[in-house]
Amino acid sequence: MPLTSKKNKEIQNEQRPVKRFKNENEVNYTFFIGRNLSPEEVALVLPSSFTFDIEDIDINALSLLQKFGSFDKKESLFFMKMAQSTDLEEVEIYKQLMNLLKGDRQKKRKSVKKLLKVENYDLTLEKIILFLISQDLDTNCKEKILTVIEMIHVKYKGNIKNWVEIVFLVTFFLDDLLLKSKAFEILSNFLIYNTNKIESLIFQEIDSEDKNIQEIISRLLSVYTITNGYNTTLDTFIKSRNSILIFLKSHYFIFKYFDIEIMDFRKDMFKFLDEIIKIKGIKLRKEISNIISYFNLKNFLDEQDCQKWLQVFLNIIYDYLGLEKNFEKIKIPDLNQEKNYLMNLLRTCSILSINSQNSSNIIFDFLKIWPDFTINNIKIFYRISENLNYSDVEFFITKNFDQLIDSKFVDYKKMIISIFQLILPNKKIEDLLISRMLDNEFILEIFNNVENIAIENRSQFIENLFLLIKNNSIFAINNIESLSKIVNFKEEAWYNIFEIGKSKIGNKNEDIKILGFKLINKIIKKIDKNDIKKFAQILYEKLDKNDKNLLIYQINTLDKIYEIYPLNDTSDKILEMATFLKYKDDNVKYACISFISTILKSKNHQNISKIEFMRIAYDVMDYLSFWYDKKKECGIILLTQISDIVAPQEIINIFLEFLEFNDKNIKKGLILGISHLANHVGIYNVLPVLLTDYKYVEDKVKLIIIRVLIKCKMEKKYIPYLTSIIEDSILNPVIDFRVEGVELCTELLINLDKSEMDVEILTHHLNLIWYNILETNTIIIKEFNKFIKNFTKTLGAQFLIKYVIQGMFHPSKKVRRRYNEIYEIIKLVDKNVTEYLEIIKKEINCKNFFKK
Repeated sequence: MPLTSKKNKEIQNEQRPVKRFKNENEVNYTFFIGRNLSPEEVALVLPSSFTFDIEDIDINALSLLQKFGSFDKKESLFFMKMAQSTDLEEVEIYKQLMNLLKGDRQKKRKSVKKLLKVENYDLTLEKIILFLISQDLDTNCKEKILTVIEMIHVKYKGNIKNWVEIVFLVTFFLDDLLLKSKAFEILSNFLIYNTNKIESLIFQEIDSEDKNIQEIISRLLSVYTITNGYNTTLDTFIKSRNSILIFLKSHYFIFKYFDIEIMDFRKDMFKFLDEIIKIKGIKLRKEISNIISYFNLKNFLDEQDCQKWLQVFLNIIYDYLGLEKNFEKIKIPDLNQEKNYLMNLLRTCSILSINSQNSSNIIFDFLKIWPDFTINNIKIFYRISENLNYSDVEFFITKNFDQLIDSKFVDYKKMIISIFQLILPNKKIEDLLISRMLDNEFILEIFNNVENIAIENRSQFIENLFLLIKNNSIFAINNIESLSKIVNFKEEAWYNIFEIGKSKIGNKNEDIKILGFKLINKIIKKIDKNDIKKFAQILYEKLDKNDKNLLIYQINTLDKIYEIYPLNDTSDKILEMATFLKYKDDNVKYACISFISTILKSKNHQNISKIEFMRIAYDVMDYLSFWYDKKKECGIILLTQISDIVAPQEIINIFLEFLEFNDKNIKKGLILGISHLANHVGIYNVLPVLLTDYKYVEDKVKLIIIRVLIKCKMEKKYIPYLTSIIEDSILNPVIDFRVEGVELCTELLINLDKSEMDVEILTHHLNLIWYNILETNTIIIKEFNKFIKNFTKTLGAQFLIKYVIQGMFHPSKKVRRRYNEIYEIIKLVDKNVTEYLEIIKKEINCKNFFKK
């Protein structure tokens, strides 16, 4: 649907048509640039269900594209044009967009500069628009794209062909927390350079019936309001009911994006809302009620505001129904629109009446006679329930019991459970719950959140619980311990459950066997030591090596038994588990490693040679490549346990053999493993090897070594040996090295006691790090600020004042601003810094010391 306007004919030629397609039940905005698209571009902007003939794809272009790297289907379709085009500028644009998508940090920075140098900036923006709407981009890439858009817009004073598409796209970046400020800056610049165009765009679309266009215009209005003021926006755009509605919707975005600035026009806003609420219209009043609800949930309203608006909405309900608080004669309208409207007002009243018992009772009187039951009834009652009498809560639950436990409200079960918690223990309600307990597992969740139940109901509850366990209720099995506390299980009950668990393990069905193991895992502590050990011995002898899924649960059960009741002779079990480490199944390996680790804690492994443990260590090293952190941690713990049996140096050497691997998961595992081992056996066993290796390995391995040192506990006497590594990393031109170097210095500061401080070395670290004070990279800035904060905590502001004062006199505003930021960080930690500065101020007789 093209953007058209009867009043603004001059704009028509400047703006481009906007076409919308439905894609997987969501509306995606795809902007056609005023020309015919290629088949590849059409494939990108049309819904995913759209396909075009494979013959339309240029196979030669795809082949040429592969020389630049690997691309998924979306990326291939987009960048294929680069191989087809004969326009050098167009090829250059595609190339730089490719670097933004796939390149490292340095390439991305260069790409931004090169895109800004392209003479045909409209062509650049055209490709950027298609790039944004067709590709899955990370935040960093989006930030670079927004930078290009901003720089082009500022450079050419908004004289851009496709400005409508740009504005529409940028409004959606307001939702991204990291890109919000950048998007707002771009839109603000558009308002500065293209005020008439933006105002005309808002004018022509503010009465649109399209909900998606309404949302975009609401976002634009929120930016316009923050930039130009609340009353200016009202005077400029608000001329009709529909424009009032869209402006009301902009209040959500104003608060969401700029919650601090909204205080600047709080008075004007409430004055406007006071006037609009007087207009009789369902849509307007419903929107205002939503706004007031939202503001109150965000703590924007004070108690006086809540009472005022509560009375306003209650009066609207009374006036609409034509009654004077006579609830017995009330007749709720049959029409759904009216019912939804009234329910919306009641919902707002419930939010506003959280601290008012009288208002809660009024709202509850409406609920009691409401003709149907929806999730809104539950939400409203939940908000007012704590202000109601016990008998009112009992009445609501009894009347609506079937609806409350209905599966269609499963997404709101926490709210429903909270309502039941207000009344339990209560024999009448418990009778209802227990009577439906076998049919509805959700009732168990309700009982699982109460401390006890009425004594008269306990025997029936236990009987039903046993039946549920026998019938393989997953919730009952997983929560048997907490459910047992409600009725105080006796020893006989635990043994009955133990027998049920064993009978399930003997079942032919694998799923039931697994449930049996899960059940026994939950009750091991409740069973006599001798009985559970006999069970463990039988289980070990019957390990099913052919069924890996079942084997995992068998080993896990043995692991939990041995953790609680260690046995004397476990050597055979370690050797047996070592054979399972050869399995390709990750979960089997994890279970075996955990079991071996549990056995080693008991130190019953006298009959196993050190060579066997070294074999196990090598097998566990492969396990560090898994992505799941909990599994990595389990493997690392086992390796440190093995280091107590064999020489620690042997385990360190195994770690070092894997340093050359490129896999990210292995690198992460090595960093955690070596640092954990160093902290376990002492840094003196590890540091010499790491320092020696650092001199000869390539950069990627050096980074791993630095990250290991960051996680190690370092004693004072070993810090001087790190000087060469710290100097190499902080003075390195590669950003990654500098970030890790600063972080290493920060961790040394954090972990040292004040009594162990070597001021000379720490000052040397400060001098090295200070070279990065004007670095623009956000990661380095963050690490730099963290170091300054911890340095001030450790040595005080007097050590930093001579550094800060130099920059506060600098002629460059940018430098002064950065040094003042450092000053503020120091000031937060050490308040005495102001006194030091006053002394220096007097000495140098500088009247404008703090002037920026």
